[in-house]
Amino acid sequence: MKNMNRIRQISLTILCLLSIVHAQNIQIVFHSFNPYFFTNDQLWNYSIVNMSTSSVSAQIELAVYKEGSILIYQAKTSPIKLLPGENPGQLFSAKAIQSNYSSDASATFYKNTGLLAAGNYSFCIGLQSAQNSNIGYSCQEINVNAITPPILTNPYNKEEISTTMPLLNWIPVMPQGIPELKYLLQLWEIKSSVIVGEPLVALKTTGNSLQYNAGLPPLKEGSQYRWQVTAFAGNYYLGKSQIWDFSINQNSPSSPSPGPDEDSTDETTSTDTDSYRIIGDETVGADYVANGYLKIAYNNVANDTTLPYKISLADNPDVFLSNLPVQTLSNGINRINLNLAVTNLFENNETYTLEIEDGNGRGYYLDFLYINP
Repeated sequence: MKNMNRIRQISLTILCLLSIVHAQNIQIVFHSFNPYFFTNDQLWNYSIVNMSTSSVSAQIELAVYKEGSILIYQAKTSPIKLLPGENPGQLFSAKAIQSNYSSDASATFYKNTGLLAAGNYSFCIGLQSAQNSNIGYSCQEINVNAITPPILTNPYNKEEISTTMPLLNWIPVMPQGIPELKYLLQLWEIKSSVIVGEPLVALKTTGNSLQYNAGLPPLKEGSQYRWQVTAFAGNYYLGKSQIWDFSINQNSPSSPSPGPDEDSTDETTSTDTDSYRIIGDETVGADYVANGYLKIAYNNVANDTTLPYKISLADNPDVFLSNLPVQTLSNGINRINLNLAVTNLFENNETYTLEIEDGNGRGYYLDFLYINP
């Protein structure tokens, strides 16, 4: 009996020593995460380095915690084999046999969308040997930033336009200051609401508008088109806009427009007092004339009930005019006619700045020249 106990003690000692050796020879290396768009796929964005000369059997346990302690998600794999050298985590994604979401609201959102909501998280990986010993454990802090994807503004959905050289506008991704921000604009021809062939246009830009020009595949009168904008920060996907369609009526003028090698601008300008100035981004300095009325096209993405605007003299931006007209809003695109003449507040041939701050904290600006009607 004493010999049997001795054998058991020796066996346990050997197993403990093996676990310690394995733990010393295993390293978990996290790769970079998309800080704006964390998906389920990124749970496997790491490598396990086996620094020994032999394979190691183990199970991987994953856990995501919100603010360091609130469990959001857990997963476990079936037994896997860690070969000597680097073992990319993606190799083991198909081995996941258990996954559980907690009852926290963030976990419910993650389960239903496959995305982590904005916030601070800890992503932890544990490795259990065949003897259920811990042979590796490491955590990585993840900060998921809140973003608003691009929002199309012009041409409006289902709008029939009168030019084969339209200006395509969208509200940029927020917040501002995202490094390496760029947009992929895609445009297709459609027939009976079905896309015809490959995209006519698939180009990248850092601005939030594109003036169609002679250097691009020509658009045809009587045809219908579909477009969408996708945002990236470097190689990180940030999100897509909605998909909108527009058509070009017959006898539309082909307005002269700069080609790809000519000087052009991303900002839309207009002195036509019958047109609506699109409010889509910061447009201070834009050449716009308000002939008694300020005509703007505004996308109410914050679902505000009234237009949250202020107007100041362009050269005195800290002093705002009072008793401005109240403008009610509906959801989505609003074409607004602000009657400035009735206020008797505006001086002829004076430049003013319109400032809008919506319920989401997004700011828009427009300079305009006021003319007495």
